[in-house]
Amino acid sequence: MRVRKSTFFIMILLATLATAYALEPFATGQFDVTTVSAPTWTQIITDISVDENASATTVDSNLTASGNGQCTDVDGDSLTFSVTSENTSAVDCSISSVSLSITPTSSFTGTSNCTISCSDGSSSVNDTFIITVNEPSEEEDAGGAGAGGGATGGAGAGGGAGAGVSQPEFSVSPTSISISLQNGTSTDEEFEVENLGTSTISLSYSVSGVSDIVSIDSSPSSLSAESSGDVKLEIDVPANYTLGTFTGKVTVSVGSVSRDVALVIEVVSGSSVGASSGLGGGNGTSGSFVGILTGRILSPGDILRPQVTITDLIGDEFISVTVIYQILDFENDIIYTETEEVNVTGILSYEKEIQLPEDITPGEYVLSIFVNRGDSTDITTQIFEVIPRTEKLKLQLMYIGAILIILVTGLFLLNLRDRLKFRHRKR
Repeated sequence: MRVRKSTFFIMILLATLATAYALEPFATGQFDVTTVSAPTWTQIITDISVDENASATTVDSNLTASGNGQCTDVDGDSLTFSVTSENTSAVDCSISSVSLSITPTSSFTGTSNCTISCSDGSSSVNDTFIITVNEPSEEEDAGGAGAGGGATGGAGAGGGAGAGVSQPEFSVSPTSISISLQNGTSTDEEFEVENLGTSTISLSYSVSGVSDIVSIDSSPSSLSAESSGDVKLEIDVPANYTLGTFTGKVTVSVGSVSRDVALVIEVVSGSSVGASSGLGGGNGTSGSFVGILTGRILSPGDILRPQVTITDLIGDEFISVTVIYQILDFENDIIYTETEEVNVTGILSYEKEIQLPEDITPGEYVLSIFVNRGDSTDITTQIFEVIPRTEKLKLQLMYIGAILIILVTGLFLLNLRDRLKFRHRKR
C-alpha cells in the first residue's frame, strides 16, 4: 500500500488526538464548583418520563418558583429562560415566559437531553435534564379461562389460569427531587405515579434515609388501568436540625415490583436564603454554588477533582471558612467525608482531590460540598453514577475500536485515491 509519508504522519497525529478525545470521558471525575453573583438553579429541573406520541407536557409552569425546577437571583434581577440545547428529532423543548414544556417527536422512544438557560441579563447559568419517552406497554397474556374450559396450562373451577403471569407496569415521575430548605421550615413536594397497564394495581409506599423529616401526606392506594395519581410529600425540617446534605428515597411498590424516587435535601441555616445566599451574610456579594458534573464515567478508586472558587465575600478582609466534602448514597449513609479550614482574602480558587473508595458499590451517589462561615452556610450537590471497572474497560475498548475502524477506513480511502490517480496518469 503506497501512502505518502506526510499523509501517514498526519493520520497518526489524527489517530492520537482522536484516541485521547475518546478516552477523555473516562478521565477522573471533574466537579466544578464556583461562587458567582449570577442567577442559580436552587432546584435542578427534574428528569421526566412521558409516553410515545404524547402531546405537549408541562415540565414546570413557573421556573422562578419551587416546583420541578427553580432558578433564582440573589440581586432580585428579572430572569429570562431559553432553550440552549435540544434534539428536536427526538423531543422538542419550548419556553413560554417562565413555563417549560416538552413534546416528543412522533414515533420516537428512548432518551433525550434538554438544556435550559437562566439569565439575569448580564450572566446566565444552564441546567440539563433528561426526558425518557416510553414505548407503549404490552401486558403479557395472563392465560386462564373461565368455567368450562380454558387455556393450556391449567383449569380453575372447570377452567383456570394459564402459566403466563403478567408483571405490573407503572412509572414514577420525576425520578428525583432536590430541594434546599432553611432549618425550621417546611414545604410540600409531589411526584406522579402512572399505571401503564390494563388492570387495576394496588400501591404501597415507604420512605428511607430521611424518614425523620419526610413523610407521605397523601397518596393513591390503587390506580385503575391507564390512570395516574399524585403522591404528596411533606418535608419538615426542625429548627435545630443539623445543617448539611441528606439523601433518601421514596419507594413505590406493586407487589414485588418497585420504583424509587431519589431525594436530596440541603439544609441551610436560618440566616441563609435557601441555596442562593452568599457566604458573607449581609456583607457578601457572592451567589450560590453551581455544580456541574457531565461527561464523566466513574469507577471505584477514581478521583474527583472539585474546582472550588470563593470570591467577593467581604472585600479584601481576611476570613476563614469551613468546607465539608461528602459522598452519600441514597440511604443517607456517608461514604466519604472530609473537613478543612480554608483562608480567603478576596478571591480563592483551588482544586480538591477526592478519591472514590475502592470498595464503593456501583450505583448512584451524591457529591456534596458544604461551606460554612459562622451562621451563614451554602451547599451544592450533584448526583453521579459509579459503574464497575470492567464495564468501564468495555466502554473504553468500544471507543478505541471505533477509532481504529475510522483510522483504517481513512487509510483505505487514501490508498484508493492514490491508485486512481496512478491509473489516470498511465492513461
